[in-house]
Amino acid sequence: MKKSLLILMVIALNGLNNIYSQTYQLYGTSRYGGINNSGILFKINEDGSNFTILHSFDSMTTGKKPSGNLAQGSDGKLYGVCEGGDFWGEWGNIFSFDPITNICLNLYNFDSLNGRTPVTGLTFASNKFYGITQTGGLTDDGVLYCFNPSTNSYNVINNFGPMHNPVQPVGPPLLINNKLYGTTQWGGVNNSGAIYKFDISSNLYSDIYDFDIVHGMSGTGPLVLHSNGLLYGMTKEGGAFTTYGTIFSLDTNTNVVSDLHDFNQNINGFFPSDVGGLIEGNNGILYGMTSFGGDTSLNINNHWGVGVLFSFNPSNNNYSVLHNFDSVGGFSGAPYYMTKGINGKLFGMTSWGGSQNSGVIFSYDINNNLYSVIHNFDSLNGYMPFGVLLERGTPEGIPCINIANSISIYPNPTTTTFTIHQDNFSPNQQLIITDVLGNRVYSQALYTATETIDISYLSSGIYFYEVRSGLDSATSYRGKFIKE
Repeated sequence: MKKSLLILMVIALNGLNNIYSQTYQLYGTSRYGGINNSGILFKINEDGSNFTILHSFDSMTTGKKPSGNLAQGSDGKLYGVCEGGDFWGEWGNIFSFDPITNICLNLYNFDSLNGRTPVTGLTFASNKFYGITQTGGLTDDGVLYCFNPSTNSYNVINNFGPMHNPVQPVGPPLLINNKLYGTTQWGGVNNSGAIYKFDISSNLYSDIYDFDIVHGMSGTGPLVLHSNGLLYGMTKEGGAFTTYGTIFSLDTNTNVVSDLHDFNQNINGFFPSDVGGLIEGNNGILYGMTSFGGDTSLNINNHWGVGVLFSFNPSNNNYSVLHNFDSVGGFSGAPYYMTKGINGKLFGMTSWGGSQNSGVIFSYDINNNLYSVIHNFDSLNGYMPFGVLLERGTPEGIPCINIANSISIYPNPTTTTFTIHQDNFSPNQQLIITDVLGNRVYSQALYTATETIDISYLSSGIYFYEVRSGLDSATSYRGKFIKE
């Protein structure tokens, strides 16, 4: 039977050479609007066309005020959280959305004992989702939790606080080598927040760095893994100017944290938001947003300015303002972080501003420094987005599979892991794995010529891999493999 299945898969592989090319759309949520004014889930083409409401949330059923990032599971469904709105109170919930059937389901209702107020989304790993709540738990200081979508089971894996322990975690945790990394706003030795690590294999929690007012305090959003192997993040307060926040790096081998940039109350932007984070562009430069600062002449009602979009180069610590937010192009008192598209552009949202003062979706082209509003929200069709966009591909049926002779994966077929080897390795590369429907199921940066990839959580079937050059998104090598 197993041999017959393998033969069928090989035949299918040979017939699938013409379905890998894809178009890409952005999926996201807004906090308000829709039929019930409880928020919406939408999709939109990356050029701004075909904005479509896929689901209107309802506080009595699927939740109210969706927030944070959407995450895609191995089943192709999208998973996210609502900040408040289950039947029993304003504690929030976990939901799923099926892009094929457009069915949205409430999967779990948060409560005071097991964590509440999930303002940030989920991280997918080994067929499970991990996330945080800022409040609730044993001491009402927030929790780190695990959710299994196959059984709808929810488990608290760490209670934050009390005393000198970190409290109020922020941002979805970052997964590296079966370990979750994240930051907290408060608590720790200096009551200034901390960086924590949680080992999924051993269920061991560690406070690995305590922030302080001199080097940055009160962590924000998620950490990001750069192609140079370091983690980068921001604080919303502290630093050389005491109040305005920092950009820092973390070496996970030594747990050494370095303060790299200190925000100041000026036109260069300051106060990264609680949920703000950084994103690495195809050029290796980091990009982010601030809540305040910038050109005050564009914002006559706010003498501080309403924030900037900036770049930070880790190779020389150069910080540059790329765009000043304003009432026309959109702005946010608490911007999240941006998404990098397959075309290399950055996509993000603001909560306010735009033609209807209800927020916008924007793109930023890092090649020509062009900021463009691609959609204006309004009170009828969703407004005040408070989250992150997810890029999702749709197959087009155009031949484009080219298996490079310099790249090999083995074993193939495989059951739990495979090794990818490149004869001509170059730095700043990304590995992307998609299923036959074009759903991205895995991605990571590649740091060496030979690396082992864990795919044990994937369902049996045919998958495509792509190794993409970070310096040129058009340069990539593609192949396919079978997961038994």
